[in-house]
Amino acid sequence: ITEVNKIGKNPKSKASEMEHAIRMHIKVNLDKDPGLYKRFFKRMEDILDKYKDNWEQIAEEFENLREDLDKGRGAENQESGLNEQELPFFDIICLSAYTDENAIEQEDRDEIKSIGIELVDLLQDAINKPNFWKGRESEIRKLQGEIDDLLDFSGVDAIATVHQKLSSEIMSLAKRRHNELLS
Repeated sequence: ITEVNKIGKNPKSKASEMEHAIRMHIKVNLDKDPGLYKRFFKRMEDILDKYKDNWEQIAEEFENLREDLDKGRGAENQESGLNEQELPFFDIICLSAYTDENAIEQEDRDEIKSIGIELVDLLQDAINKPNFWKGRESEIRKLQGEIDDLLDFSGVDAIATVHQKLSSEIMSLAKRRHNELLS
């Protein structure tokens, strides 16, 4: 905000500086919560496409986006019924298994929520050991196998189809979110 205010009243410069800051924020945080920050990135791209050269409107929309970036998941937690630890895993499942997140049927969405809750419980139990990610290869392989089975036998075809790739992505996300999972 401070840097943007230094620019003055030129809307194009202001919008450009805001875009750069938003892109940087998304890039820095993408690994911690890919689903959330991919949605923010898509929203930024949609703003640029929708308003083209209307720099004042772009700057205004970027300000709204910046405020939402500050809030993070905020209201999503209450709406989804999932907690801060579960939502990133719910999102990664949806992103990996479906091309259009809006096309997920409610029955599948409910099952994915259940999987997300079970998945986080499984992860929290497994990684709650000193130096879990270092020198515990057999336990890491066992955990990935349990995750793979959970996904493969989930009863959701879209998830079962990508279960191997998805279990690797979940393990990577769990490693990056280790501290959040334990809090």
